[in-house]
Amino acid sequence: MKKFLLYTLIIAFTISCKDDPRKRKENAILSATLISSNVDGLTIDKVITFTEEKIAFLLPNKTIPKGINPLTMKVDLELSEKATVDAPAEFSFTKPEDFIIANVKAENGDVAEWKIYFAGNQLAYNRFTKWTAYNDNGIPYKEPLEKGNIFWNTTNFISLQNGFAGIDKYPDGSTKYAQITTGGSAKNPLVTSAVFNGVFVNKDMVSLLTINEKMGTGIPYSLKPKALNFQYKYKPGKQLIKVNSKNGTNTIENLTGVDKCRIVGLLVHQLNGHNVLIGKAELISPKYVATPMTQTIKFQYMDTQLTPTHFVFFATSSYEGYMLKGAVGSQLSVNNLEFIF
Repeated sequence: MKKFLLYTLIIAFTISCKDDPRKRKENAILSATLISSNVDGLTIDKVITFTEEKIAFLLPNKTIPKGINPLTMKVDLELSEKATVDAPAEFSFTKPEDFIIANVKAENGDVAEWKIYFAGNQLAYNRFTKWTAYNDNGIPYKEPLEKGNIFWNTTNFISLQNGFAGIDKYPDGSTKYAQITTGGSAKNPLVTSAVFNGVFVNKDMVSLLTINEKMGTGIPYSLKPKALNFQYKYKPGKQLIKVNSKNGTNTIENLTGVDKCRIVGLLVHQLNGHNVLIGKAELISPKYVATPMTQTIKFQYMDTQLTPTHFVFFATSSYEGYMLKGAVGSQLSVNNLEFIF
């Protein structure tokens, strides 16, 4: 009898150690400190994480000088309590899309694979190569959907109303342009679309299109460039209209004038869920641009004291589409985003 009780106690003790609820299950990256790098005076100003996607951005205190390639650094990662990490002793970045894999292990043994990006001079995936599509309710479409993508997103991806934002590709499959088209149908006479960066966090399309603190998160970014450079082409639709909706009935009002595209970049400091606007670069144009054109728009800075935490990009083929004003058939194509310092 005594032996049976002893065996029972040993088995119970073994099970309780293995599944001990007191052992922590958190396996997150919380912050980081730069120990050394091949850039004089470089520090990590801030670390911004996307916990669900397991992505961390290291935000620097300064621009990276030309000719530094690769950028190398040794980093001390701050983790969840009692977590450990398996990561390279030295981080190396040659282009904005590069990331470091860090496997963070919680005290209870659960392992999470984190991707660590360095938010340097230029945007990652500035040719729109990481892409997720959302419908008007903020729900991802089945295709193209990439798990963990927080870079480029769109609304109305090839929607039934013929208003869409999607990718125009070269024959080899590489991205030619992010393409946004204003459409319409008998039920919905005007359907506008948008391309933006970050995660779609608001179901209210008006808030998204007017660009305020409730829109998408943007991409972590901490520098202050002089201008935003990009390639674009634009074809305004034939007839500018205004859709008036009353008691579930739509009436169409033909207007004089020409539809306009809108391309805007915002540097913001996110604080307590709100975007404090620091700088803005914007193009609103009715100009017909048949062949790809390189455009540079300067940033106008409203606040010179705050440091940006995010860059918000937004493009639409009908800049007043959120007010149901635009032209069916307006089409905007944009690519090759680049910061000028």
